[in-house]
Amino acid sequence: MKKIMILIILFWVQNKTIILSQRCVSYIPSENASKTIHQLASRNGTIEIPIVFHIVYQAGQDSVSNAKIYSQLEILNNIYGYYNPINNLSIPEEFRNKGAIPGIHFCLAKTDPFGQITTGINRMKTDVDDIGCRGYDIMKKQTGGIDIWNTKKYLNVYIGSRKHCPFAMSSFPWDNDSLIDGIIIDPKYIGSAPKSYPFHLGYTLVHEIGHYFGLNHLSISKKKDDCTTDDGVTDTPTQSFNYYNCPEYPQYSCDQSSMFMNFMSLVDDGCMQLFTKGQVDRLNAMMVQYRSELISISCNEVLANDIVVYPLANQSGQWYIHSQNFGEWTGTVQLYDLTGKQIASTSVIQSVGILFPKYTVPMPTGIYFINIRSNQFNVTKKIYHLQYEN
Repeated sequence: MKKIMILIILFWVQNKTIILSQRCVSYIPSENASKTIHQLASRNGTIEIPIVFHIVYQAGQDSVSNAKIYSQLEILNNIYGYYNPINNLSIPEEFRNKGAIPGIHFCLAKTDPFGQITTGINRMKTDVDDIGCRGYDIMKKQTGGIDIWNTKKYLNVYIGSRKHCPFAMSSFPWDNDSLIDGIIIDPKYIGSAPKSYPFHLGYTLVHEIGHYFGLNHLSISKKKDDCTTDDGVTDTPTQSFNYYNCPEYPQYSCDQSSMFMNFMSLVDDGCMQLFTKGQVDRLNAMMVQYRSELISISCNEVLANDIVVYPLANQSGQWYIHSQNFGEWTGTVQLYDLTGKQIASTSVIQSVGILFPKYTVPMPTGIYFINIRSNQFNVTKKIYHLQYEN
């Protein structure tokens, strides 16, 4: 039996039209914003995005454990960083070769906007009922929520009750309002959540992050049977309506086969299977145009404050390297001069702090770089060495 599709309600908020659907709320982009801008920019390799989860709950309602957050983070990094749709034989052949990996890695924030150490999981109890449904109140302390962190440095995900509204919503990158730039999601749909079937695989946040970086639903038309408006991506077939539940393949709209199994569709989690190359191109271009400061911040930069490097008092050219929050770690430490020449290197095995280099080496006065690498972090510190003269 098909689930009842919630009526689509159109209303205006801050002069922007919003669509309400069972899965998510998203702004309909302006004509200019919806144009394909693939040619504007591209990038190579994986980018890193610091993410903070703000959990706002009423007494007795905090059901989002750290394990749930870790589960959601793993899902995001799998879909955005590793999962290759081309290898998924359950995707229809006509769409499979269009699949692509966005190339994004998400990490929990390690420092807050004030430079203090954080877990990237921020909790607060509120007296406001169903706060996730009250516009952007959840993003403001004065209205019972948590003030949003600097949106140029963090992806803000708010988790709060949305019992009486669609269970997630996201801003788009061109909205240009740093006070409400983030994602709001009901706690029931975070991470692996068997009780929330058929939205149980953590793909709601995968979908919303697509909006956050500029991807639209495959159908954004406000008119029935309108095949003149598309999602701004060349390799996703135009649809005059959105699909729900888990349709059987093939389905048709606008005289062509529909890619209802796309992550930006509104089907059940179990039917979502791919982003396309065109969507990744658009995502890249939107990030460069609208979120260039955010994508220029790597997880390593956020971690840098966790690693302390200071010289020995005897000015021997040796440095003490200490991990403040990671405990024992295993990896390598390397010393370079300004020309990039490696001066010293050593291995570290389950240590909190080490003396480096193990033996003194000739080091003229000047600027040097120490790279500290493990499976938890990859940090480079700039140091200044003053050669001691007798």
